[in-house]
Amino acid sequence: MKTIPTTIGLVTLASLLLLAACGPVPAATSVPELPTPTLVPSPHLLLTPTPAPADTPAPPTATPTSIPPTPTPIPTATTPPPEHRLGVRVVDGLGQFYDKATGERFVPRGMNYARLDHTVGGGPWHSTFDPALYDTARIDEAFARMQEDGYNVVRVFIDCCSPPGQQVGNRAGGLNSAYMAKVVDFLQRAKTHEIFVLLSVDLTPGEGGYNDPLWPAETSMIQGENIRYLTAGGLQAKRAYMIDFVQGLLDLHAPLEAVFAYDLTNEVNLDSSAPPLSLSSGLVTTVNGKTYDMAKQDEKDNMVNDNLIYWIGQLRASVRELDPTALVEVSFFVPQAPVPMRVGDNRFILTEAAITRSEADFIDLHPYPDGGLTLAQYAQNFGIGLEVQKPVILGEFGGSTASYGSAESAAQALRDWQIDSCRYGFDGWLLWTWDTEAQWGFWNALSEGGAIERALAPVNRPDPCR
Repeated sequence: MKTIPTTIGLVTLASLLLLAACGPVPAATSVPELPTPTLVPSPHLLLTPTPAPADTPAPPTATPTSIPPTPTPIPTATTPPPEHRLGVRVVDGLGQFYDKATGERFVPRGMNYARLDHTVGGGPWHSTFDPALYDTARIDEAFARMQEDGYNVVRVFIDCCSPPGQQVGNRAGGLNSAYMAKVVDFLQRAKTHEIFVLLSVDLTPGEGGYNDPLWPAETSMIQGENIRYLTAGGLQAKRAYMIDFVQGLLDLHAPLEAVFAYDLTNEVNLDSSAPPLSLSSGLVTTVNGKTYDMAKQDEKDNMVNDNLIYWIGQLRASVRELDPTALVEVSFFVPQAPVPMRVGDNRFILTEAAITRSEADFIDLHPYPDGGLTLAQYAQNFGIGLEVQKPVILGEFGGSTASYGSAESAAQALRDWQIDSCRYGFDGWLLWTWDTEAQWGFWNALSEGGAIERALAPVNRPDPCR
C-alpha cells in the first residue's frame, strides 16, 4: 500500500491551540517533538482532537483519587421509557445484533452524519445540532436517500466544545435545551425513515458545570486527560453528564426506540506523556480502589485495562437505570502495538480487555484502509479474534482524498475493506461520512455522483461480505 505523509503534527498543534484557549496549558515538556511518521491519519485525528473544555479552573495540588465518586442522584422516571427495538445476543458463540420485534438478525450498515461548520482548536468541529445551523431540509433529504439505499444506521456527534449556545452544555448550568431539542428532532426524523441513530456522547461539555469535579481531581500522580479515566472526579463528571443527557431525552419525549446505542465517548484514550503513564516509579491508586506500581509496564497496562473496564461498567449502569433496554458501547482507534502504529502519538489505549471483559454491549472500532496496516494487523493490535462474544462494528471507515485519486477508486477500496473485514468478525459498517465536504480530507458517500454510496448500498449488495 502506498504511504503518504500524515498530518499528526498539525493535529498536535491544533490540540495545543485548543488547550491554550479553553483550559490549563500543559508544560512544554509534556508534548515531545514528533518524528516524521508515514501513516495516513483517520478522521478522528483531523476532526476530533481531545480538548480541555472551556472555563476549566486550575487544579489543586492534591485530591484523593481512590475514593469512589459521590453518586449523582438518578431521577425517577414518571413513565417507563420506550423499549429499544434492537438488542444483542450470542448465537453459536458469536455476538450479533437482532431486531426484538421480529427476532431476525440486524446488520448495521450506514453513515456518519457530520456537519463541521465550527472551528475549535484551529480545525473544523462538529455543528450538526447547533440550534442556529440545524438544517431540517438537508437532514430529511439525506434520510430519504439513505432509506432508499437500504442504509439503517447513522452516527452523530454530541458537541462538547463549541462556544456557548452552540454546544450541548448550558453556561447557566446543565444542558442547552435548544440543542437537546434538535437532537430529539433528529431522532424523530430518523425514525420516520426507519433509520437508527448511534449517539456519540463525546467529552464532558465545557459549559454546564460538568467539569467542576474533573480538573480539580488532578494530582502530581494523575494529570491531563488521564484524570478522565483514572480519578473519582473524572468518573463523577462523566456520570453526571450521561445521566443528564439521557434524562434530557426522556424529558423531551424523545423516540428512544430510534436510538441504536449510546457511545460513551468518541475514541477513548489516555495520555502517555502525562502521569501516571509517563512515570517510571511510584505507586498510584486509581478510582477503582486499586494501587499500581509505575516501575512495572505490566502494572501500567493492568491499570489502564482495569480502570477502563470499571469506567465502562459504572457509566453503562447509570444509563441503564434511566433507559433499561438501551445499548451502551465504547469506541476506539487502533492501539500502537504490537504492530507499530501512530508512531509519536501520545494518545494511548489498550482495547482487548474492553472487548473481551467489559460490560459494553458492543465495541466500535475505527480502522481505515489507508491507515498503513492490513486488517490482519489491525485485528492483532485491537486484540480481536475470529470468535468475539459481543458484536464489533466498524463505526468509522473511509478513504482520504490524499490516498485515492477519485471517489471511484476509494469506493472500490472501501468495498473490498468491508468484505475483508467479515473475516475478522465485524458485524456492522458506518462510512465516514455521508456528505461532509471533501475539503476536510475524505471522499464522502455522495462525492462524484455517489460512487461510494452505490458501492456500499445494501440495495445493491444485500450481503456486505460479498
